Amino acid sequence: STGLVWGAAPAWPTEPLTLDAALTVALAHSPAIRKSQQDLQEAAGISLQQRAIYLPRFAANGTFNAQDSGRIQGVALAPGQPDVKFQTDKSWTAGVQLSQPVYAGGRLKSAQRSAKLTSAAALAQHQTVVADALLEVRTAYLDILLAAELITTQEASVHLLEQELADTRRRFEA
Repeated sequence: STGLVWGAAPAWPTEPLTLDAALTVALAHSPAIRKSQQDLQEAAGISLQQRAIYLPRFAANGTFNAQDSGRIQGVALAPGQPDVKFQTDKSWTAGVQLSQPVYAGGRLKSAQRSAKLTSAAALAQHQTVVADALLEVRTAYLDILLAAELITTQEASVHLLEQELADTRRRFEA
């Protein structure tokens, strides 16, 4: 674990950064890499949606009706006999449906191919963003090392020219 937290600004280094440390900081704090990771998660969700066409679909419904029993009319089958009611004061209905697509004219195969390609494209894009960010850090790091060496070289050149100037002045005075 590097101890780096997403979104937290890196502390100023107390010693020179190595290339590995610079790459670690770039991986932890690059906005392009963070956005690419979010895009990768989004693509995984889209791929899941595209594959969902294969999954069975389940639907359930139900109803309950209650009526005032005094509002249900009865029929007298014989005089003097109590009325017979052909309906109850409560009724229930329930239904369950499970459906699984078997053939949809190529749509299933196309959805599966599309899901795979979406995932592969998102992963390739993420890898490209990470590689580009790390290349930029490597290039900048090596440019800094080159600049430091050029400064050292120029300082040595100035020192050599100062010595030649001093030698030439001594010869001139002699």
